[in-house]
Amino acid sequence: MPRRQNLQPLALSQMMSRSAGAKAAAITRCGKFEHEACGQPADQAARTLGYQGAFGENLYLAQGQFVAPRVVLDRWLNSDSHGENLFRPDWRSIGIALLVGADVEQVRDGVVWVNQFGD
Repeated sequence: MPRRQNLQPLALSQMMSRSAGAKAAAITRCGKFEHEACGQPADQAARTLGYQGAFGENLYLAQGQFVAPRVVLDRWLNSDSHGENLFRPDWRSIGIALLVGADVEQVRDGVVWVNQFGD
């Protein structure tokens, strides 16, 4: 688990939240759960909105009892790569979005969570 000590709070970014929402919509539109939604680079939505810094992203897709925020966070925290992304000391801003009613791959009427980070 990454060290969480001495990290500064992240600022909620409207731009990154819009970008996260666009990514969730793209995942649902194309029906593929992947960072490169619809064949676009992972950071495409953020760059389109004018973001120019370092970029990070965590995704989550689930249905039923597994869509609750606490479950999502637990899954990210219990994944080495997602946990490292959550606690990367370079991040200064965060954006988050969820899209309900998603039909993506084997998931029906699920939820797509997108958490994006910037410096």
